[in-house]
Amino acid sequence: MATTGQVQAAFGSGEDVFSRAFDAAWAVLTSEEPFSTMPEAEKKLLATQMMKQACRAQLDANMDAKQKKREGILNGYRDYAEKQGITWRANAAALRDRGMDVWEKELNDIQQEAAKRGVVVPSYYEVAGQGPLHSYAEGNCNWEAAFDAYDAFLLVHCHHFPSLSPQACFDAIHADVNRRLLAHAPAAAGSTTVLDLGAGSGTSTFAAYRAMQHLPGLRLVGVDLSPHFVAVARHRLATGSYPGLEFCYGDAQALEPLGFGAGSVDVVLISETTHEMPLAVTRRVFREAHRVLRAGGAIGWLDLNRDQILADNPVANLANRVAMDNEPYFDEFLQLDPIAELGAAGFVVQDAGYPATELVKAGKVCSIRLVIATKQAAGL
Repeated sequence: MATTGQVQAAFGSGEDVFSRAFDAAWAVLTSEEPFSTMPEAEKKLLATQMMKQACRAQLDANMDAKQKKREGILNGYRDYAEKQGITWRANAAALRDRGMDVWEKELNDIQQEAAKRGVVVPSYYEVAGQGPLHSYAEGNCNWEAAFDAYDAFLLVHCHHFPSLSPQACFDAIHADVNRRLLAHAPAAAGSTTVLDLGAGSGTSTFAAYRAMQHLPGLRLVGVDLSPHFVAVARHRLATGSYPGLEFCYGDAQALEPLGFGAGSVDVVLISETTHEMPLAVTRRVFREAHRVLRAGGAIGWLDLNRDQILADNPVANLANRVAMDNEPYFDEFLQLDPIAELGAAGFVVQDAGYPATELVKAGKVCSIRLVIATKQAAGL
């Protein structure tokens, strides 16, 4: 039995005529060869890819209704979060109350830093990152999304440990991930450099810092393509004492402009960001991680469990998730085999499975998946 979170519950299309007609036609088509012998997950993915354009055309025919549905999804998340004890709206308001002039100045500083480094926004992110993503019309590059991000992460994880508070649940998941990652990391020798790629507003980065702050000479850098998210992460950084922790605006596919040359990094973390990328981009990120890691370095990947998603969601839900531009590349993510792709990038997989959540211990299928791999030492 699988247990899912709020995101997977948000994209049911209901009993609309279009979905029923598609399901009927698809059942006839897949009753014959070659479809009849395909695994069910492959058939569902193929159906999602076929249905998404029709769903998008249907939604785009009434953009006002589409935007209202996005707003309804976001407010549904916020309402549910508050029932779980997450003060989402109040926390976002507190960030806003710093003053938008302050935020805009910090945003400008970040953008100027990036321009000096020669950071280039990749085309996929212009479409879905600066463009619609996660029900925000301007994706991750706006203050609403940046102010919401921390609490959104708490919400989507809180079902994994039903007995814990949302914050304690998040902490427990990432403590297990980071413990297993460090078990395969190279022995520290004077200093340790760690990258968190796709760090967002710093949720996974601060969790990694708590697990790694004991390492000698720690430098932990959270990298993200949203300058708004980086601004919020830096604000949180300034409210505490985190020696060696920093955040920068950059592209995980191209780390050289940020000063990370070949073999300059000990550990890479990629936490819940590849479901927002085309498959080709994920492959480039894995290759870039391999380039910057030193021999013996370790990489940890954590993201949604595609097997559970394909098993537990009807085609209409998956197609609407893409067509709503909630995650425009989600059907490509569902093609990702992280073990195979990390191997193709040159890594050797050391650990693969699920974080040790209460659900996993109870024999339920987990909606997130973990893979840890290492870069072979020279000569091996």
